[in-house]
Formats: sequence, C-alpha cells, structure tokens
Amino acid sequence: MNIHVNQHHEAWIAEQIAAGRYGDPGQVIADALDLLEQRELKREELRRELQKGLDSPTAPMDFPALRKRLHEEWEARQQAQH
Repeated sequence: MNIHVNQHHEAWIAEQIAAGRYGDPGQVIADALDLLEQRELKREELRRELQKGLDSPTAPMDFPALRKRLHEEWEARQQAQH
C-alpha cells in the first residue's frame, strides 16, 4: 500500500524518526491509525450514550426554579468581583 502525505506531515514523520520515537514511517502511520481508531470508538460510545439519554424518560424540569437559581449564582459572582 502506498500512502501519500503532504509536506508538513512528511517533515513531521521524518522528525519523529530522527528523534528515535519511531523506526520507520510505517510505524508512525500505524500509531496514528491506532489513535484515530480509538477516537472513533470513543465517539461511537458517546453517540450511544447520548442516544440512551435521549431515549430515556426525563424528569420534568422546574424552569422557574432553575432560572432563579442561575440568577442567584450570577448575582453572587457579580458581588464577588466587586
């Protein structure tokens, strides 16, 4: 398989090899792909958890009480700054 990268990434790969972090470009690419795979797995897990939250019944929210609490917290922060 041939992989083409832009000049920036090519230079970065060369720096990693020169620094002794990797033995060859294939190791850099393999490590990058492992990290990408981990990130995608975490995203998928987050999507599933979000969907579970969206699908679950929610408790009714007391918006007036929430607004009052947020306003009180905001006022307290304003007074602390002065």
